[in-house]
Amino acid sequence: MSSPIADLTYRSYDGPLNPPSARWWVIAKMMTLKAFRNRFYWLFVALSGWYYLVILTVIFITELLAAQATEQLEANGSAASQVADQIQFLDRLVWKLQYMHGFSYGQLIYMVIALLVGAGAVANDNRANALLVYLSKPCTRLDYVVGKFFGVWIPVFTAMAVPTTFFFLYGVLSYRNHGFTMYAWAYPAALGFMAMAATLHTSIMLGIGSMLKQGRIAGILYGTLYMITNIFTFMILIFFNVSMGQARESAREAGQTFSAEAVKQHPALQTAFYSSIDGLNIGLAKAMLGVDGGNQFGLPITPGTFIPAPNGFVTFGMMAGISLIWLFIFWRRVRAVEVVN
Repeated sequence: MSSPIADLTYRSYDGPLNPPSARWWVIAKMMTLKAFRNRFYWLFVALSGWYYLVILTVIFITELLAAQATEQLEANGSAASQVADQIQFLDRLVWKLQYMHGFSYGQLIYMVIALLVGAGAVANDNRANALLVYLSKPCTRLDYVVGKFFGVWIPVFTAMAVPTTFFFLYGVLSYRNHGFTMYAWAYPAALGFMAMAATLHTSIMLGIGSMLKQGRIAGILYGTLYMITNIFTFMILIFFNVSMGQARESAREAGQTFSAEAVKQHPALQTAFYSSIDGLNIGLAKAMLGVDGGNQFGLPITPGTFIPAPNGFVTFGMMAGISLIWLFIFWRRVRAVEVVN
């Protein structure tokens, strides 16, 4: 008598077999393709690169105005100051800072992308008891953990890397004469800190999701954790700017020149500022690019406005440690199932 339930095991399968090393990739590939087929994913990827679009537009308009002013200068000699100002703007632009700003302004959107891709990656499996299916196949706990990790990490990293790669390629093709290629090394450095930032997002998201059975709840918890720590960072930045403003005003009243070294007299503020998901990501970006910060869109830099970059090795160690803790939680929550014949 035939059973009404179809045989869902792998024992009757007689098709081609891939080597065991590819088992994790099957999980990762399916999750990655699912994310790439989502229209909202690519919408958020485009939105995350808004700063690059704005700075390229500003540069384009500046070059256009400089060309028009040069024509007027050749015609009647009345636009020399305009040409000088616009050329000075392009020469003053520090290209490696634009990678940091583009990454910094995309932080909130990267968090949304991590929620979109990873909120239900494990939590929904727990709800559907999908681990019973995964682990009853020739799939180990390690295959499941590694597959889920890269299934979230690849889309998150891609969302960070695509706008940056577009900016790099456009800059190499269009702004070599304005010193863009002097900072060509900043592009691989940007990919490096973006890879670590994607690791941090992925690890925390999977760790939280492994403890729950609702993807929405996992997303809400991660979003709450991110926003609370980010608000704390924002409050620290406000306090820092107020204290630096007072110090700058005191130096002006005393007839002294305000030194940016005064910023380094507040190590506690510096540590607190980078004690968040957003702060760790930006701190590693500053450390790897070798910058403390800079005014957006190429504007002049005001001394004492930016909190100095943290120690790169310490920041990387903190991010790696936090990621390993959450991955260990994820690992512990994946239970092997004994298959009874």
